[in-house]
Amino acid sequence: MERYVAFLRGMNLGGRRIKNEQLQAEFEALGWAFENRGSRMDEILAVLRVCWTEDPASFHGEHYAFDDIRVLPKPAHEIPIWIGGSSPRAYRRAIDHGAGFQLIGVTPEEAVEPIRRLRAHRPEPSFVISLRTGWDPLGMEVDRIRRELDDYAAAGIQHVISAPWRTTIDEWLRAMELLADIAGLTRR
Repeated sequence: MERYVAFLRGMNLGGRRIKNEQLQAEFEALGWAFENRGSRMDEILAVLRVCWTEDPASFHGEHYAFDDIRVLPKPAHEIPIWIGGSSPRAYRRAIDHGAGFQLIGVTPEEAVEPIRRLRAHRPEPSFVISLRTGWDPLGMEVDRIRRELDDYAAAGIQHVISAPWRTTIDEWLRAMELLADIAGLTRR
């Protein structure tokens, strides 16, 4: 858990978001074209499914190719892949290849249009629409969190993943316990 909190703190980058320029530098360091990152993502989804289901696995695509490799242990069941993003390509990827879509940091009102767009192509409830939020009951009004939880559900959000921005493990765990209480969840 402490490593996860440290990871989240590192991703925060002092309140800044990772910019395309930073991602572009990472692609260049790998010798990959930044412009084809979307087609690489589409293809890696196919690579994962091949590796998870075939033994030995072989794949020959535009970006990745291998023959007769073994990836063990195999998953005990199909692994659902939820896609996230805000570009038209991310929505298309989720519709064509995903088992769900994850929105990030949108208000309940802003969630309505993307959900409508996704449901037009993937109406089945098994296609999960989730939301990642930064709810933090140690620094937010509890009534606001409850109201937003209800509003997100009304908009069509099926799952909410929250990552309170706490700097110690004890604070983070306390915030998560409070969120579970707010959402009416029980311990397993």
